[in-house]
Amino acid sequence: MRGYQQVIGSGGRILLRSGSLSLPVSAATRHLAAHGGAAVLGDAEVDGIHLRVLAEPFGSGRALQVAQPLTEVDSLLSRLRLILVLLDVGGIALAALLGRLVAGAAVLPLRRLTRATEHVTRTRDLSRRIEPTGEDEIGRLALSFNAMLDALESSMRALDSSMHAQRQLIADASHELRTPVTSLRTNIEIIQQQGEQMGGEERARMLTDVVEQISELTMLMNDLIELARGEEPRSDTEELRLDLLVEEVAERARRRSPASAIELELEPEILLGVPARLERAVGNLIDNAVKYSPPSPPSRSGWRAGS
Repeated sequence: MRGYQQVIGSGGRILLRSGSLSLPVSAATRHLAAHGGAAVLGDAEVDGIHLRVLAEPFGSGRALQVAQPLTEVDSLLSRLRLILVLLDVGGIALAALLGRLVAGAAVLPLRRLTRATEHVTRTRDLSRRIEPTGEDEIGRLALSFNAMLDALESSMRALDSSMHAQRQLIADASHELRTPVTSLRTNIEIIQQQGEQMGGEERARMLTDVVEQISELTMLMNDLIELARGEEPRSDTEELRLDLLVEEVAERARRRSPASAIELELEPEILLGVPARLERAVGNLIDNAVKYSPPSPPSRSGWRAGS
């Protein structure tokens, strides 16, 4: 039989044993030898050997102790403990790695969103978009971000268009106002300097020109006010004789620029239009012709009012 055995008396004295190893005798074992009873199981360590000791009655006034070394069991448990520790460490490392991979895949759309936001902030470029990766919260966030960029891009285009329209309005207003203001100032200066030497007819003609130029300026200012409010100027059309309108505008231009030869070939023409706008358009055309014509008298040329 493997292990160690010994027989003890009721007083705890060893009566018989196998081998040279003496097993420790506890008070419970002595009580068992003296009075009997149920077997007693316990652990003990003798000479560095871990033992599992079983004591049971062995006749009257005696008890038998049987001990089994636990060296192999302890070694196995130590190896199992080491394996479990390694498994725990490996499991934790694997879980951390998998968690990092999963977290990285989960936050990848957020990183793209962050990069897109930083790109827009840095470059003011609103054309960059994020490709939605699913229908979850991150996918809906990407769609919302793209929608926000679309709205911002539309707003920026509208703002650029508005600024362009404002610059064009300023340029057109400057062009429209330059000629009547210059003519009005010239006529007023002439009346101021030569009013007493002027004849009644010439003075009345100059004053008529001044009144017409003031009316033209008033209409221009009203149109500018409506444009500044974001409204289209009133476009009440009516039937008019284009040839008569051109002749009237040309006559005013001749009075403003008597040194310039303005020659017209007109044919009767009736059309629908806004008189004030047509007058300004024809006036601008004639003023530009006078302004950019050479100093010498130009060759005779015709302009058909119906063309």
